[in-house]
Amino acid sequence: MTIKEAYQFTRKKLREIYSEAEADAIALSLFNEIYTITKTQLILQADEVFEREDHLNQSLQSLMAGAPVQHLIGYEYFGGMRIKVNSSVLIPRPETEELLEWMKENTSLSPGVVADICTGSGCIALYMRAQSERWQVYASDVSDDALKMAAGSEQEIFGNNRIHWLHHDILNTAWEATWPDMVICNPPYIGREESELMTPNVMNYEPHLALFVDDADTLLFYKKVIEVFSEGQFPEIYFELNPLTVGGLEEYCTQRGYKIKTGKDMHGKIRFARITR
Repeated sequence: MTIKEAYQFTRKKLREIYSEAEADAIALSLFNEIYTITKTQLILQADEVFEREDHLNQSLQSLMAGAPVQHLIGYEYFGGMRIKVNSSVLIPRPETEELLEWMKENTSLSPGVVADICTGSGCIALYMRAQSERWQVYASDVSDDALKMAAGSEQEIFGNNRIHWLHHDILNTAWEATWPDMVICNPPYIGREESELMTPNVMNYEPHLALFVDDADTLLFYKKVIEVFSEGQFPEIYFELNPLTVGGLEEYCTQRGYKIKTGKDMHGKIRFARITR
């Protein structure tokens, strides 16, 4: 099998379960990141022998079962950084990177102390560290596996660990670390009843702890974050939102005297919020 034949076979196979654009993007990622064959090499070296056929067949077996290509590769790109991922953390999404760009446009703060709540892969905390070494960054999660992986990403990206990775349960524990000037949070916000709408690759391969709210109130994490950080000097709080519950969060904030500003993602959905007092 030549490189061209292997690549075309991969695209054709993936198109059985993905759209043409998705299948082609996954195939390109697989060849670029695992087999170190660039898009240019796919053309210039098309007739050379592909020497990883057995591995490719194993990879395709996993992909056809719904495994995200990022799990096979071991990382996802976010903010120009390679963020380590596995089944313990959510794969960083473009919308989260949009949140951080929106935050930069709307914040009134210069570098200080930032807290990333429900950090997961650590992509938000790592992004904030990359913006300025003067940010003092705290990142918390209830999952030790997630914190270990996030700290590993920091070591690979920066060569050292300066972020404070904290095991912390925001739902049940007060914040005892340095008080933040800014809080950023992409919490679990999907109701269990919405699980029927989720694709199999998300349901079977991404951590339910980071996706679903085990409570009738899907705003539970948002309310707890606001409550916890209302006990001192109120920081700027930035959230990634479920567009379905924006109205509920706006009502909650208005009733309690908080100001809320929302922003839209690339698809025109209200996805971000800035909460101030």
